[in-house]
Formats: sequence, structure tokens, C-alpha cells
Amino acid sequence: MSKSVGLIIFAGGAPPDHPLLSAMHSVRQACARDLVQRALEAASFDPIVIVTNDRMWASTIGNLPVTIDLDHAADQFHFGRRLAEVIDRFHLERVLYLGAAAAPLLPAADLKQIADQVRQSDRVVIANNINSTDWAAITPAAIVREWVERLPSDNSLGWVLSHDAGLTPIAWSPSPATRLDIDVPIDAQIAALHPQCGLNLRAAVQALRWNDDRLRAAREALKTPATRVILAGRVPSWAWAQMEQSTQCWTRVYSEERGMRAAGRLGAGQVRSLLNDHLQAVGLAHFIAELSSMADAILWDTRVLWAAQGVWPSEVERYAADLGMVDTIADPFLRDFTQALNEAPIPIVTGGHALVSGGLWALLESMNDSQ
Repeated sequence: MSKSVGLIIFAGGAPPDHPLLSAMHSVRQACARDLVQRALEAASFDPIVIVTNDRMWASTIGNLPVTIDLDHAADQFHFGRRLAEVIDRFHLERVLYLGAAAAPLLPAADLKQIADQVRQSDRVVIANNINSTDWAAITPAAIVREWVERLPSDNSLGWVLSHDAGLTPIAWSPSPATRLDIDVPIDAQIAALHPQCGLNLRAAVQALRWNDDRLRAAREALKTPATRVILAGRVPSWAWAQMEQSTQCWTRVYSEERGMRAAGRLGAGQVRSLLNDHLQAVGLAHFIAELSSMADAILWDTRVLWAAQGVWPSEVERYAADLGMVDTIADPFLRDFTQALNEAPIPIVTGGHALVSGGLWALLESMNDSQ
């Protein structure tokens, strides 16, 4: 078996029309360019394959020593089938797969170590999170072909290849670099504040001129001894532990509905939230006033409350809500909710699960940086 390790980066499809979606598309492409540059610095991968359906962007990155593999425009994208197709086409026996924005803080040294680890193994899947995967190194890579129908997204890659396919699972050492991936604008803003952020990503975020005043104010609160901070949503225990190690804040944690997607509660409309129950009991204005009276800053994975409300906004409206863009939001509850957060007397930063997990860790690690 060959000891070479291929790198496959899924960099997304054609650019979308809506300005917010197009902005996030440019963010992911900037991440992909940073990732390629770090992979070249690691000098551990052959070949480096960029999978995309954005032909214009592909032409701009083609000057780097990479191979572009264009999606078939007529085909409906399926993650498992597409990954297996690329592995087969390039006859890869060992591979590291990453989504373009899966590891915006991962340094070249870590990429080299991951390649070295998979090179020394014969039947293994190495992932940032075996149960909820953003990136994975796999050998033998051809095994993906046998499990494509179980891989509608990369999220299940580590679990299926270890639990079902029988590969030995190795969870990579946790850090902000392995826990932060960029799903929504706030994740990109947090990454841009971190000293390990790539130059292309930082430039892309700065060019978008998204308002990050609340984020910076919340980070100042985290720096300040004896401030009061609320973490809400799907907060893992290790994130709270990082808060205790890194700050001198008084922290309230409202952790609810971890695993709501994986357990099927979101899809079945069975998400429950005590925060939402209280909002219903006292009304939105009083609810936000109460939270604001108990904290100097809030980091809030709002998806739990929204799901308990029976609201699951479009991608555009999720992004707009986190950025405080009230005029972009049509849903009445989400519009009122976003306006109330904008008017709150304290910085309330909202996002998805990453905000109270990998994003929080990255924010804590960036507190002493001048960005």
C-alpha cells in the first residue's frame, strides 16, 4: 500500500445570488485558499485536490500546485458519492478530507502530524470529532465507496467508518484549531480575531464590513475580572471548563438540547427549552430585560430557543439574525427577537452551536491578541 496521503478539500458549489449567502461563499473560499497554503507548507500531501463547482474561482486558484476537480453541474450533490468518486479517480489509498471552512485555525504543523499519523496506519479514521465530524483522515480510503449511502454529509463520516465499517477511531487532540469550523458569519468573525487566522480569511471578513461591535464588547467582558457572563444553548461541559480556566468571570450556564439534531428531536418538532417557556410566560421585552439584568454579556446558541418556538429560519434569515440585520428578516418572531437583542443594554452575541463550543474556545484564546 502506498504511503502517500492525498488531501481533498470540498470548496462548495457555484456562487449563490443572495448577498449574505454570496458573502459566506467568499469566506469559505478564503478558508480554502488558506488551507491550501498551509498544506503546501506542511509538504505532506500528494495530490491536493480542490472539489468545487465554482468555475470562476477555480480558475483563480489554478496557479497553485493543486488539482481542480469540478462538480458536474447537472448532478445533485451527495457528499458520500462525491467523496468516493474523487478517491477512486485519483487512486487514493490514504486521504485527509476537509470542508473548506472546517478548520480555519489549523496550522501547517498539525496538518503534517495528521498526515504522519495516517501514513503509519493501515485501518484508521482520524477526526476532529468522531461523533460529529468536520474533517477526517482515512485509510484505506477506498472503504468510503462501501458506505456512501450512509454519508449524506461529512458530519457522520467518523461515526460510520469506525462504528459500522470497523476502522480504528482516533480523535485528534482538542483545541480551538480542531473545534472551530465556520458555519455562520459569527464563526468567521471569531476566527478573524484569532492570531492563527489565515491572511485570506481575515482579509475576506474585513472586506465584508460586518458589524462586530457586540462580539468585541463581549470579548472585553470576558477579559474583565468579576464580570457576569451567560452561556446559553447547547453548551458542552468542556466549554464551561475552558471559561473557568481562562477567565475570572461569574458564569451562568443554561445548557439545553445537546444532540437535538442527532437524536431526531429537531426533525420531529420535539425540542423543549426552559428559556423559551419563560419567554412565553413573561413576554419578549421582559425576558430580554431580565437576562440583561443578570449579565454583562451573553453568548447564545439561539437555535434551541428558535426550534422550541417552532421556528427554523432560512439560511439567509439565520445569518441576518446573528448580524442584527432586522430589515432582512421576514419571520415576525425572529424579526422582533433580533430587534430586542439589538436594543439590549448589554452585548448579546448569537450564533449556532459553534459559538458556545469551538467558537467560545477560540474567543478565549484570542483575548490577549490585538486584533
